[in-house]
Amino acid sequence: MNELEADYEDVKIIRDALNPKKGLINEFIVNFMNKNQDNVNELVKMGTNGKFAIKFEVNSKDFYINVMSNDGDFKRDVNICSGGETTIINLSLSLSLIENFSTDYNVLMLDEFDSTLD
Repeated sequence: MNELEADYEDVKIIRDALNPKKGLINEFIVNFMNKNQDNVNELVKMGTNGKFAIKFEVNSKDFYINVMSNDGDFKRDVNICSGGETTIINLSLSLSLIENFSTDYNVLMLDEFDSTLD
């Protein structure tokens, strides 16, 4: 019986580790996004003359890109930003991901990314 209980505990540990809401997968996503947050903020600040910064909020149920402006305005998610703000943030995020994780190509194609910019 003790052997069966030990096997059950091992299976339970593996099940919890592979749970996408609280296991290793979620931890990987959180660490992955936090690694990029500083790079994204550098690019956002360049694109907005220092007016905005972002913070990733990742938990077991949601993923938000919080947007803070230097005048104290806080937006819970990038989806409620203006078109221009959203474009700058999305472009910054894309460039950061390319910079950090793409080593195979040195070509970047941008198609109408600036359509919502003033």
